[in-house]
Amino acid sequence: MTLNPPRQGEGVAGVGPIEAVVSAWHQYFGFSGRASRAEFWWYCLVFLVVTDVLSAVAINVLSAVAIGTTGIVAIVGLICLPWVVPSLAVVVRRLHDTGRSAWWILLNFVPIVGALVLLYLYVLPSDAGANRFGPPPPVK
Repeated sequence: MTLNPPRQGEGVAGVGPIEAVVSAWHQYFGFSGRASRAEFWWYCLVFLVVTDVLSAVAINVLSAVAIGTTGIVAIVGLICLPWVVPSLAVVVRRLHDTGRSAWWILLNFVPIVGALVLLYLYVLPSDAGANRFGPPPPVK
């Protein structure tokens, strides 16, 4: 299996979990272009599983060392830190794929309703053709 990373701003439709994460990490600072639903949701699933497993291991190991709650929270935060930028980038590209600008991400600051609206936007199908953010992601 060869993993050919997409070019900057180019997501991939019909991908699996490994390709989705590779695509997101190869476009670490790529806030332009579009990300398909498959790429977005596979990335989210891998992100949750990896950070939860690493956090659980860190909590169990560090609680045995008696580092304290503040130290454990700091270590878990450091584990999640490298994922912040690619996560934001894939969210922005997903919004672009539905024809919306990145400003819609500010709905996260509206309690409950904002998150529900964004969830709805994330599950919308991609724009069929090219939109103002570029052509649709190529189907793999």
